Amino acid sequence: MKKLLLLCGLLAVFACTEEPADSAGGNGGRKARVLGSPTSRLALRGSLSVKLSPETAQAVAAAQAQRPATRSGVATRSGVGGIDAILHEIDAGRFERVVAYNPEWEDVYEETGINRWYTIAFDDEIQLSEVGERLAALPGVAVVEYGIDPRYIRPMSEGPAVPASEGMFSRVGETRAAKAMNDPMLPFQWNYDNPGGGLFPDVAVKPEAGPTSTCWMPGSSARAARRLSSR
Repeated sequence: MKKLLLLCGLLAVFACTEEPADSAGGNGGRKARVLGSPTSRLALRGSLSVKLSPETAQAVAAAQAQRPATRSGVATRSGVGGIDAILHEIDAGRFERVVAYNPEWEDVYEETGINRWYTIAFDDEIQLSEVGERLAALPGVAVVEYGIDPRYIRPMSEGPAVPASEGMFSRVGETRAAKAMNDPMLPFQWNYDNPGGGLFPDVAVKPEAGPTSTCWMPGSSARAARRLSSR
């Protein structure tokens, strides 16, 4: 009886399992992941990026390679029906890879998936959220990302690069770690100052020994250092 119930349970599980996505889809009917917000005041109007599934990206690459070059040299269509229907409707002026094709780096691009990112440009009067939502619902579109207007991106620095020089940095006074050990009880601390000899190896704590040497600083007593090292 238990075996029969187990068999029925397994059949029910497999019956509810979704069918694998076909090669043209790539997202199994699920809506694409959305990054950013089209309603933010920081959103870049008239542009967004999409990441395609591996199968769709291959189809786009093959289709664009066969399409005749435009007068401007900029690709405006993908060659995939569902995507092109939206691109035609919004009169997209660009549909190109974010990273240009480079045969020397394609293996790396393929491994990281960066070659599956495409940027789309269109009139900034068109509703950004509507375009993004429609693209996110398409099979083969894995991610839709809304950009940020460059006016709101604060640059890390401005002006030409200047090589660093010693005069650009303020001098720092001598630290305690740079001074010699001055504990008068040091000769009696064999575990901190023991050069060894005879049958006994050198087990003295040295600055290059790593974190252990940080438990004893100049100006502090060996007794305090022993308490710290035992914690």
